[in-house]
Amino acid sequence: MLQLKSKLQRSTEEGFTLLETLVAMLVATVIAAYSRIRAQESSEATALIQEDLENLKYEASELPYTGNESKCNASSKTEGFADALRDEYYSGDATSGISIKYGSNSGKEYILTRRLKPSNDSPYNVLKVSYNVMLSSGDNTVAQMYTEVIPDAAFEC
Repeated sequence: MLQLKSKLQRSTEEGFTLLETLVAMLVATVIAAYSRIRAQESSEATALIQEDLENLKYEASELPYTGNESKCNASSKTEGFADALRDEYYSGDATSGISIKYGSNSGKEYILTRRLKPSNDSPYNVLKVSYNVMLSSGDNTVAQMYTEVIPDAAFEC
Protein backbone atom coordinates (compact mmCIF):
# COMPACT_ATOMS: atom_id res chain seq x y z
CA MET A 1 0.00 0.00 0.00
CA LEU A 2 2.82 2.35 0.83
CA GLN A 3 4.42 1.68 -2.54
CA LEU A 4 1.17 2.52 -4.43
CA LYS A 5 0.75 5.75 -2.49
CA SER A 6 4.29 6.92 -3.27
CA LYS A 7 3.76 6.17 -7.00
CA LEU A 8 0.57 8.26 -7.02
CA GLN A 9 2.30 11.18 -5.36
CA ARG A 10 5.18 11.03 -7.82
CA SER A 11 2.95 10.91 -10.89
CA THR A 12 1.04 14.05 -9.90
CA GLU A 13 4.22 15.98 -9.23
CA GLU A 14 6.11 15.10 -12.42
CA GLY A 15 5.67 17.25 -15.58
CA PHE A 16 2.46 18.53 -17.13
CA THR A 17 -0.71 16.58 -17.56
CA LEU A 18 -2.31 16.12 -20.95
CA LEU A 19 -5.05 18.59 -20.03
CA GLU A 20 -2.55 21.29 -19.03
CA THR A 21 -0.67 20.80 -22.29
CA LEU A 22 -3.87 21.07 -24.36
CA VAL A 23 -4.93 24.25 -22.56
CA ALA A 24 -1.50 25.80 -23.11
CA MET A 25 -1.65 24.92 -26.83
CA LEU A 26 -5.13 26.41 -27.13
CA VAL A 27 -4.06 29.66 -25.46
CA ALA A 28 -1.00 29.90 -27.72
CA THR A 29 -3.16 29.30 -30.82
CA VAL A 30 -5.64 32.01 -29.82
CA ILE A 31 -2.86 34.52 -29.14
CA ALA A 32 -1.22 33.73 -32.50
CA ALA A 33 -4.54 34.16 -34.36
CA TYR A 34 -5.21 37.47 -32.63
CA SER A 35 -1.70 38.71 -33.47
CA ARG A 36 -2.11 37.72 -37.12
CA ILE A 37 -5.43 39.60 -37.38
CA ARG A 38 -3.95 42.73 -35.78
CA ALA A 39 -0.95 42.59 -38.11
CA GLN A 40 -3.24 42.30 -41.16
CA GLU A 41 -5.35 45.26 -39.97
CA SER A 42 -2.24 47.34 -39.36
CA SER A 43 -0.88 46.49 -42.81
CA GLU A 44 -4.13 47.41 -44.56
CA ALA A 45 -4.44 50.67 -42.58
CA THR A 46 -0.85 51.64 -43.36
CA ALA A 47 -1.48 51.00 -47.06
CA LEU A 48 -4.48 53.37 -46.94
CA ILE A 49 -2.36 56.08 -45.34
CA GLN A 50 0.41 55.56 -47.88
CA GLU A 51 -2.00 55.81 -50.82
CA ASP A 52 -3.55 59.03 -49.51
CA LEU A 53 -0.14 60.53 -48.77
CA GLU A 54 1.03 59.71 -52.31
CA ASN A 55 -1.97 61.63 -53.68
CA LEU A 56 -1.13 64.59 -51.46
CA LYS A 57 2.52 64.52 -52.55
CA TYR A 58 1.39 64.53 -56.18
CA GLU A 59 -0.78 67.60 -55.52
CA ALA A 60 2.21 69.23 -53.80
CA SER A 61 4.34 68.64 -56.89
CA GLU A 62 1.64 70.07 -59.20
CA LEU A 63 0.85 73.21 -57.19
CA PRO A 64 1.80 76.06 -59.54
CA TYR A 65 4.28 78.74 -58.77
CA THR A 66 2.72 81.74 -60.42
CA GLY A 67 5.68 84.03 -59.92
CA ASN A 68 3.67 85.90 -57.31
CA GLU A 69 6.01 86.83 -54.50
CA SER A 70 3.15 87.13 -52.00
CA LYS A 71 3.17 83.37 -51.25
CA CYS A 72 6.95 83.42 -50.89
CA ASN A 73 6.80 86.36 -48.50
CA ALA A 74 3.62 85.34 -46.69
CA SER A 75 2.96 87.15 -43.44
CA SER A 76 0.48 84.60 -42.06
CA LYS A 77 -0.22 80.89 -42.34
CA THR A 78 -3.30 81.58 -44.49
CA GLU A 79 -1.18 83.21 -47.21
CA GLY A 80 1.62 80.70 -47.76
CA PHE A 81 2.07 77.71 -50.06
CA ALA A 82 1.03 75.27 -47.31
CA ASP A 83 -2.44 76.83 -47.11
CA ALA A 84 -2.68 76.88 -50.91
CA LEU A 85 -1.88 73.15 -50.98
CA ARG A 86 -4.47 72.43 -48.30
CA ASP A 87 -7.09 74.37 -50.27
CA GLU A 88 -6.12 72.57 -53.46
CA TYR A 89 -6.27 69.13 -51.87
CA TYR A 90 -9.57 69.66 -50.09
CA SER A 91 -11.66 72.38 -48.64
CA GLY A 92 -12.48 71.90 -45.01
CA ASP A 93 -11.58 72.72 -41.49
CA ALA A 94 -7.98 71.80 -40.80
CA THR A 95 -8.61 71.07 -37.16
CA SER A 96 -11.56 68.72 -37.55
CA GLY A 97 -10.11 67.07 -40.66
CA ILE A 98 -11.90 64.87 -43.10
CA SER A 99 -12.89 61.23 -42.69
CA ILE A 100 -13.10 58.73 -45.53
CA LYS A 101 -14.50 55.21 -45.35
CA TYR A 102 -12.58 52.47 -47.19
CA GLY A 103 -13.29 48.80 -47.74
CA SER A 104 -10.47 46.27 -47.87
CA ASN A 105 -9.86 42.98 -49.65
CA SER A 106 -10.41 41.18 -46.35
CA GLY A 107 -13.94 42.59 -46.11
CA LYS A 108 -13.17 45.01 -43.28
CA GLU A 109 -14.11 48.67 -43.41
CA TYR A 110 -11.75 51.37 -42.20
CA ILE A 111 -12.23 55.06 -41.50
CA LEU A 112 -9.22 57.19 -42.40
CA THR A 113 -9.16 60.65 -40.82
CA ARG A 114 -6.77 63.19 -42.31
CA ARG A 115 -5.93 66.57 -40.80
CA LEU A 116 -4.01 69.18 -42.79
CA LYS A 117 -2.68 72.19 -40.94
CA PRO A 118 -0.34 74.88 -42.25
CA SER A 119 2.63 75.62 -40.03
CA ASN A 120 2.40 78.56 -37.65
CA ASP A 121 6.00 79.48 -38.45
CA SER A 122 7.33 81.64 -41.25
CA PRO A 123 7.76 81.10 -44.24
CA TYR A 124 4.41 79.23 -43.95
CA ASN A 125 5.30 76.59 -46.54
CA VAL A 126 5.11 73.47 -44.37
CA LEU A 127 1.83 71.57 -44.32
CA LYS A 128 1.48 69.37 -41.23
CA VAL A 129 -0.38 66.15 -42.02
CA SER A 130 -1.73 63.69 -39.47
CA TYR A 131 -3.55 60.44 -40.15
CA ASN A 132 -5.61 58.19 -37.95
CA VAL A 133 -7.16 54.91 -39.17
CA MET A 134 -9.81 53.02 -37.23
CA LEU A 135 -12.01 50.04 -37.95
CA SER A 136 -15.50 51.29 -38.77
CA SER A 137 -16.91 48.70 -36.36
CA GLY A 138 -15.00 49.97 -33.35
CA ASP A 139 -13.19 52.89 -31.82
CA ASN A 140 -9.68 51.45 -31.58
CA THR A 141 -6.97 53.12 -33.62
CA VAL A 142 -5.33 50.67 -36.01
CA ALA A 143 -2.65 53.00 -37.42
CA GLN A 144 -1.45 56.58 -36.98
CA MET A 145 1.04 58.72 -38.83
CA TYR A 146 2.33 62.29 -38.77
CA THR A 147 4.40 63.91 -41.49
CA GLU A 148 5.07 67.28 -43.09
CA VAL A 149 4.80 68.19 -46.78
CA ILE A 150 6.37 71.17 -48.55
CA PRO A 151 4.91 72.07 -51.97
CA ASP A 152 7.47 72.07 -54.77
CA ALA A 153 6.47 75.64 -55.67
CA ALA A 154 7.87 76.82 -52.32
CA PHE A 155 11.36 75.86 -53.47
CA GLU A 156 11.13 78.36 -56.35
CA CYS A 157 11.04 81.33 -53.97
